[in-house]
Amino acid sequence: MLTLSPARVFDLPTLFLIDVPVDETPAMHIRNCLQSLSLLKEQAPAFYAFNPELGQAAVHATAALLVAEHGGPTDMTVGHLRAAIKSLLTADVDWEVILEVPAACGRLLWALYQLAGDPRFN
Repeated sequence: MLTLSPARVFDLPTLFLIDVPVDETPAMHIRNCLQSLSLLKEQAPAFYAFNPELGQAAVHATAALLVAEHGGPTDMTVGHLRAAIKSLLTADVDWEVILEVPAACGRLLWALYQLAGDPRFN
């Protein structure tokens, strides 16, 4: 049987754990948007089917994610992001009821801001 004296326990090194927040990349924001839209598709497939703009937004977000992750041109990624945001904005959805849509749109806007800078000047 192994026993430790109290003196030996205090000789152990002290380990400090620090939570450092990781800045999310545009690809992470787009991936989170796609997760929100896929959650909506799984929870309410009929609602998703009757709003084709949600599917269009998912297609454009997927294209933007592929271009961003594979080092494609930023202009192409920004174009797909803008098309995805436009699709979400034109969807006939009550944002106060369906919370996944504004969350997805917000993630896409963050990714767009990171890639294209201040949208007021673009």
